[in-house]
Amino acid sequence: PTNSKIKRLEAEQEIDNKESIKRDLRILVIQQHGDVVLNYKLLQIANENLQSNLTQLIMGESQFKNGEIRLNDLANIKEMYYKSLINFEKSKSEFMGSYIILQEIVGFEF
Repeated sequence: PTNSKIKRLEAEQEIDNKESIKRDLRILVIQQHGDVVLNYKLLQIANENLQSNLTQLIMGESQFKNGEIRLNDLANIKEMYYKSLINFEKSKSEFMGSYIILQEIVGFEF
């Protein structure tokens, strides 16, 4: 092949490579955005569960003080509350991580 054909083929190859990189980047952004949306929804659910368990804990402590429930019932309520707190913190961490990754991929903060 002549020198001009080689240069033309190299130019075409470079264009194909750039298009492939753009396509891969679009796919990565779409996937990461999906992760952010999912993690946000899971965080909302974890927050609702935490608030519900906090309400149960407050009521349970009051009921225990009034002799309406036993100590093991209060312990179970506290255990549910702390499990929901742990789940909330994990969900918050997952959301923030996926959000920061998306910002890094696109190159700016939202």
